[in-house]
Amino acid sequence: MLENIRDRGNVKWTAMMLSEHVAELHRWQNEDNYEGRPELDDYDL
Repeated sequence: MLENIRDRGNVKWTAMMLSEHVAELHRWQNEDNYEGRPELDDYDL
C-alpha cells in the first residue's frame, strides 16, 4: 500500500507560487492562529 508516502501540504506548491501569494498565505495563517485579548469582568480583574 501507499502508507509510507508523506504529504508536505502547501510546502510542495510554494515553488510554483508568486512571492505575493506565499506572503498572503502566511498572513492568513497568522490571522487564523491569532487569539485576541479576553474581555475580563470585574470579578476576573
